Amino acid sequence: MRILLCLYIFFGITISSVWAQNGGLRDLNGDGLVSALAFGDSITRGVGDTLSPGIESPPDIINYIGPGYPGRLQSLLNIPVDNEGVSGEEFTTQGIFRIPASVGRSTADYVLLFEGNNDAARSLSDPELERKLQRAINVIRLFGKEPILGTYYATSGDRSSRSPILANYSSTIRQLAVTNDFKIMDFELAFKTTCGNKIDCELLNQPDGLHPNTRGYRVLAEVAAATLLTIDIFSATGNSELASALGVPVAEILTKANVSAVVPQ
Repeated sequence: MRILLCLYIFFGITISSVWAQNGGLRDLNGDGLVSALAFGDSITRGVGDTLSPGIESPPDIINYIGPGYPGRLQSLLNIPVDNEGVSGEEFTTQGIFRIPASVGRSTADYVLLFEGNNDAARSLSDPELERKLQRAINVIRLFGKEPILGTYYATSGDRSSRSPILANYSSTIRQLAVTNDFKIMDFELAFKTTCGNKIDCELLNQPDGLHPNTRGYRVLAEVAAATLLTIDIFSATGNSELASALGVPVAEILTKANVSAVVPQ
């Protein structure tokens, strides 16, 4: 109740009753407010979010910046989400050294970590990424916060060569999630289930092939929201559960179910 009251005071909103009853969000630091920190690169920053599907991405796409998935997540859940995305950053050479200060000064309960696309550009080996991610997980938990990592969706167009490397990175994150017992934002699966065009996904700006467009960022935000609320968005009822929790029509949820995992009744 204290969490809901603080959210009402800060935002002047009414929280969905289903959302309020969901056990996924917790005030881990006891400050009376649930909040999150999104840490990453240009995708976290929101590069390309201002561009609509079907429009060819401009060469200077780095200058087209929108709310990204953190800003959209904040709107969906009505909780503060601090955007700590830095365009062009490699996690293993830069982000890993930035994260202690970023996490240490934050009052967030959850740290959403989604970074590594730029590491894939130089074909970084999986073991090195794994070591650095494990270090980041340790740092996040040392500060009393809960880590939630994002898997990597397949790139296309000008960045199609990164896809096999990113798929390996996703496998690394899945294994880390098992050994460290944390939840993942399964962006990889979301794009697999939701992209109509499996080669040049319409959720990505093309031919850029890396940064999502407005629909793509919406999907990332939905997956992040479902993860925080402990909703399996890929189940047969995932869309309706998330829509109910957010208090929006189910038609507004873009992420598709994982049909291969749905058992016929």
